[in-house]
Amino acid sequence: MNVVVPVGATRETPWKVTPLADCRYFRPIVIREGSFEDKGRITAHILDQAHIKPGNDIYTVRTEKMVSITPLSINLTSRTNLADFEKILRSNN
Repeated sequence: MNVVVPVGATRETPWKVTPLADCRYFRPIVIREGSFEDKGRITAHILDQAHIKPGNDIYTVRTEKMVSITPLSINLTSRTNLADFEKILRSNN
């Protein structure tokens, strides 16, 4: 489960179940001058408010100021019959 809480939330802050956004909100960036072994500093790119589409966890937290709860699945295997899929692959040799 992914729970995202907006800044300033209290026990009274409303919540809703949302789908996960199809983009990243926060993208860390390492800035380094010189070689890879040199120390760098970490900064980040945060998605601009104008690019946040409605109907997902990011929009719920940033725009609606609500807590977002998203059920997650770890298994990214496609929901297909694996035996049938293997049969198709093997028949195309």
